[in-house]
Amino acid sequence: MPATDFEIMYLGLGNKEEALAWLEKAFEQKDAWLSFLAVHRNWNPLQDDPRFADLLRRVGLPNLRAEGGPAEPSTTKPTP
Repeated sequence: MPATDFEIMYLGLGNKEEALAWLEKAFEQKDAWLSFLAVHRNWNPLQDDPRFADLLRRVGLPNLRAEGGPAEPSTTKPTP
C-alpha cells in the first residue's frame, strides 16, 4: 500500500502530524501521487503548514497559496 494511502487516512482522522510523517515516507518512496500535492484538494488541510511548503519545494512544485494562486479550483465557467 502506498504511503499516500496511509497519509490520506490519517488526514481524514484529523491527525496532521501522522499525515505529514507519511507524506515524508511517500517522498522517500518517490510516490507518484506527490505530483498532485500543489493542486489536489486532499491536501488542503496541510497547505498552511511550513513542513508541507517545504515538501512542495523538495518535490519541485509551486506553493500556489504562497504565490497568490487559487486554493481551490475555480467553479466559474469560462466565457466564450
